[in-house]
Amino acid sequence: MILMTLISVGTLGLLEALERFDPSRHTLFKTFALHRVRGAILDELRKMSWAPRSTIQKIRNFRKATQRFEQQYGFHPSDNDLGLNCQLTPQMIDRIRQDEKKSGLIIFSELMVNVEETRVSDQNSGALQAMVEKETQDTLTMKIKNLPYPQSFVLAEYYFEERSMKDIGKKLNITESRVSQIHAQAIRNIKRRGD
Repeated sequence: MILMTLISVGTLGLLEALERFDPSRHTLFKTFALHRVRGAILDELRKMSWAPRSTIQKIRNFRKATQRFEQQYGFHPSDNDLGLNCQLTPQMIDRIRQDEKKSGLIIFSELMVNVEETRVSDQNSGALQAMVEKETQDTLTMKIKNLPYPQSFVLAEYYFEERSMKDIGKKLNITESRVSQIHAQAIRNIKRRGD
């Protein structure tokens, strides 16, 4: 159930990216969309979580301190080591660990935030990401296929093949400006239909 909700939210984030993308800024759609999709999913995870942001931040800082200690000294720190290193009392450490255990959503949220920094190699995380991306791409592909030609062609070439509007114009034998108009019209049609 949570996975389906996250896939839906990710798809909505992708559609929002499609609406708001400005090709004149010379950024790849893929980069822009990834930021929007990830942001939408993280916002939903925060809504689902029982914990306030301050608690999540404490857990995040605690994990980073543990990782720094392991990298610096080459072994996993004891509570005493962490307490001395981070100026935390044993009660504070216990509280952070209890909060961390209460919510799997916090852990999942952390995986999403750090996936690029840590290059998580966990197969389950990779499988989940691949499934979300496939579901999102399938939904978008279906919406594009429902558009009339040349709108469907322009969107497919631009977003899936990552071709410039200039290149698409050459393929269709029309100006770059006309491609931009067709692109805008296609986005309006997707938004209007809502299907």
